[in-house]
Amino acid sequence: MWPDRRIIDLFKTEFPIVLAPMAGAMDADLAIEVSAAGGLGSLPAGMLSREALRDQFAKFRARTD
Repeated sequence: MWPDRRIIDLFKTEFPIVLAPMAGAMDADLAIEVSAAGGLGSLPAGMLSREALRDQFAKFRARTD
C-alpha cells in the first residue's frame, strides 16, 4: 500500500505511475497500455497536427474507459 494516496485519488488510478508524453517516440498505444495497467497514460501532442491529434484521441477513447 502506498503511504501517500493524493495522486492516486486525484487521477483515480490504481498506481501512482504517470507516463511522460514523449513526442516523436510513442503514440496512443503506449498511453493506452499504461492506462489499462492502472497508471495515468499521457498522449504526446507536441509534434502532431490537429488531425493527427484528433486521431490519437479517438484511438485512446475507443480502447479505454
